[in-house]
Amino acid sequence: MSLVIREVCRISAFEKFIHKLDLRSGAKILDVGCGDGKWWQTLNPNTTFEVYGIDINCSEILKAKKHINAQVLNVTDPVAIKTLPQNFDLVVGNCSLEHVPDINSALTNIRSVCANDAHFILFVPSPHWALKGKSINFLHWISPRLSMAYSGAINGFFQHWHLYDYRIWNHLLQNNGFEVIQVSGLGTRRLEFLYRLFLPSAFLSFLVKTMTGKYFNHYACYLIPNSINRAIANKLVPLIENSIRSPDDVEEIFEYAILTRVSNA
Repeated sequence: MSLVIREVCRISAFEKFIHKLDLRSGAKILDVGCGDGKWWQTLNPNTTFEVYGIDINCSEILKAKKHINAQVLNVTDPVAIKTLPQNFDLVVGNCSLEHVPDINSALTNIRSVCANDAHFILFVPSPHWALKGKSINFLHWISPRLSMAYSGAINGFFQHWHLYDYRIWNHLLQNNGFEVIQVSGLGTRRLEFLYRLFLPSAFLSFLVKTMTGKYFNHYACYLIPNSINRAIANKLVPLIENSIRSPDDVEEIFEYAILTRVSNA
């Protein structure tokens, strides 16, 4: 449930960006860190894009090939990136670039495959996302060192190399050939509470995926009646629809959604 909450918030923001860009039918899109590619199944069925995906995980790419044009490729490799089709209309980094140690090489290579009028959308965690919740506040009350050590362990588990304020992301993007158009924050206190409430089960689901190749949700859908799933969805929809906020609202947000375009200056 924790991962679903975050993912659906991103999808909601992404669809708003897509509507704003008014991409033509058949537009060519590159998904950097595409995972299993199922993200594209959840979008509006009326959208017809030519989607390519890259990822360093071979098993995820095998699954992604069922949904999109996908291949194993390291985005920081300047030689490998040239094997991709060129002149993409849109590039998407769905919570993937914070996991790439050499961020400047990644951004430079992404810019190299963009069309001159292309856009780049990325979702990245806010630097404060792991410093929220009652457990963190309790540890902070005892000692800031404890709360920061705990949040650091969480970020270490998720392999987050880059946790920056959006202004730093703006600077990185501008230095690598992109002009920032819009930055939004994603999240609310209620969604954050639900995320942390279900986080232990998310770790269990991660272990199940490691062993079986599929998240626990895949198996749970056969056990939980559709009526219960619909009831949960009906409660979450209004929360998610109101999850886009100012990037400066650090007490509420857990991620940034950043819309950019190629700078031809």
